Amino acid sequence: MVSVGVGAGTGSPTAVVLPMLVGALAFLIVAATIVMFDPLLILGDDEADIARRPRAAARR
Repeated sequence: MVSVGVGAGTGSPTAVVLPMLVGALAFLIVAATIVMFDPLLILGDDEADIARRPRAAARR
């Protein structure tokens, strides 16, 4: 006699995929928050200074 246990194969596909999507969504929210509120961290000092200068000074 073969007994079948409860394993990963049982359950709806949504219940299996949902935990994986939660981690990816949390990462994207954290990354978007960093980009929105701290552009210096992303751009660095040189690019951020160029963005703040007037256009005539940036062309030189």
